[in-house]
Amino acid sequence: MPGRTRLLLLDGPAVLGRTEMDAIDLRHAGRTLREGLAAAMREGAIAEGPVDALTGLLSAAFDRAALAIDSGASAADYRSAIAALVEGLLSARKR
Repeated sequence: MPGRTRLLLLDGPAVLGRTEMDAIDLRHAGRTLREGLAAAMREGAIAEGPVDALTGLLSAAFDRAALAIDSGASAADYRSAIAALVEGLLSARKR
């Protein structure tokens, strides 16, 4: 949907405030990301760590990628960079 990135990442926070947008995100995508990371930690797929901090950092990386791509950056480059982050998490898991 055209304009979705701007609405969710720029206009929404400007109108509703960052706290409200974060609360909305935690009820939806942020919750799903957190649950997935927590499950991956429990199963040993990634190293255990502060799940809330990791959730916030990955979410911010996804947001920055969306903004960059929306502004014309290479989607393939950002997909590759996100994949490298995930691979790093996987390689850091306890064995």
